[in-house]
Amino acid sequence: LSVGCLSQRAFASASIPLKGIRTDGVGGNGITLIPSSGDYKNVVVWMHGLGDTADGWASLMPMLELQNTKYILPTAPERPITLNGGYPMPGWADVFSLDKSANEDAQGFHESAQRIQDIIKTEMEDKGIPSERIVVGGFSQGGALALHVSTRATYRLAGCAALSTWLPLRDDYPGALSEQSREHLRLF
Repeated sequence: LSVGCLSQRAFASASIPLKGIRTDGVGGNGITLIPSSGDYKNVVVWMHGLGDTADGWASLMPMLELQNTKYILPTAPERPITLNGGYPMPGWADVFSLDKSANEDAQGFHESAQRIQDIIKTEMEDKGIPSERIVVGGFSQGGALALHVSTRATYRLAGCAALSTWLPLRDDYPGALSEQSREHLRLF
């Protein structure tokens, strides 16, 4: 099995051998890395930035060397990005402008958030992983989506790692903060 430009051997050579499967676990495009044993107790859901794919981050996950951990890296759907002249590329939401007063694609963020919530729900309900053992994270636009999902979550997550990013739909806050995130969410 080949996942992107990385062979199964690359994941197996990490100190914690992982096998790669081309899926996000809920019927979407992405990559899932699971311990070779098939057993795991923790889940990291990681979202890439605008124009990237799961392939851009898959080789970095084994370097975290987290024991008993499954990594789910969904790839965003291709959509026209207004900021880039309408050129279609993988994006969690459209970007209209970099101006802080510009409108944001609320519908795109909500649709993408629903997909991430479906991934989390599948891990919780179908795989028996407690929400407290699930981390949501991402880079750039993926980090914005991670913040959007985790601050509104109605269940307690292990945490959120949001790198080089922003808080999307910031005018919704603090009202958009769920009780769970307000009381328990750990942010990095």
